[in-house]
Amino acid sequence: MAFQTSCAAAGGFSCLPDVVADDEGRELVQHGSALFPIACYEENLKSYSVAWHWHEEFEYILAVKGPLAVDVSKVRLVLQTGQGVFVNSGVFHAVEQAETGDALLHSGVFHPRLIGGMDTIFWQKLVHPLLQPCLLYTSDAADEEDSVDLGGHRIIQKKIKKKKK
Repeated sequence: MAFQTSCAAAGGFSCLPDVVADDEGRELVQHGSALFPIACYEENLKSYSVAWHWHEEFEYILAVKGPLAVDVSKVRLVLQTGQGVFVNSGVFHAVEQAETGDALLHSGVFHPRLIGGMDTIFWQKLVHPLLQPCLLYTSDAADEEDSVDLGGHRIIQKKIKKKKK
């Protein structure tokens, strides 16, 4: 079963008529082009929601008019007007209006290679670490040693424990 959602075009931004994903939830739409792998979208969530999906690209979602709910993995974030969230590559996410009324979002979806080729030190030191599993945590109860404060939210690196041989 493929996931699907739709939207109506809004001025100046691209708007996908149908966002379709495969049986595993991977979005099947190319964002931008091979030479410039980025696309920007404006979506009014008054009459629909964005179904659960994932993609290789990074995505930044900004609540232009909130509140709107962004589900990332097993965490629900309610964004107020002016707030945003970064969604990592390969992470399941969905978006819907949090309450009745209008909810408007702007998003940028871009492939990691846009900000650095894989053979550069920039990629190895700054981009590649972003592709590792991490969890957005919205409580101040996070372990300070393993997290980074992002304006009241915390990014916690998941530790991968190696088994002793």
